Amino acid sequence: MRTFGILLIVLLIAAGGYLLWRNHTLEREVVQLQKELAGLQESDITIYLVKDTPTDFVLTPVARKVSGPATPLKALELLIEGPKPDEGLRPAISPRTRVESLTVEGGLATVSFSKALREDYIGGSQNESNLVQAIVHTLTQFPQIQQVQILIEEEMVETIGGHVAIDRPLAGK
Repeated sequence: MRTFGILLIVLLIAAGGYLLWRNHTLEREVVQLQKELAGLQESDITIYLVKDTPTDFVLTPVARKVSGPATPLKALELLIEGPKPDEGLRPAISPRTRVESLTVEGGLATVSFSKALREDYIGGSQNESNLVQAIVHTLTQFPQIQQVQILIEEEMVETIGGHVAIDRPLAGK
């Protein structure tokens, strides 16, 4: 009888160990599946593109869907990507432009662009205003961003084309 009791205790300990191991394995699988599902989720991002009218160039909000969570960096990438062929809009920012860095701290997004932001600027006060406002509005849609500081190659510049000051943080709508 004593041998049977010891054998039963050993079997219970072994079964408990197996169940603990299996539970841990299942928890890891759940975490992995949650990560995969997060990548499949779609989020909405608004970017700002330019619509030509007979008398003006109007900054226009355009909704985009992205897989995974909406982030300020994804929004800027979509802004740089510009309009789809069937939208009848113009890009607000050159497609050669690259985001060199983006940080968000205390409500301020500091974004540094490549020099193409300035080099590809086509001129005119309205175009410069649209370019700057497209960046600011695209970033300030995120609740953690209230202001945007635009840099070129990590350097603060006074203006892109001589019409709109960007040497200080700019507020959204």
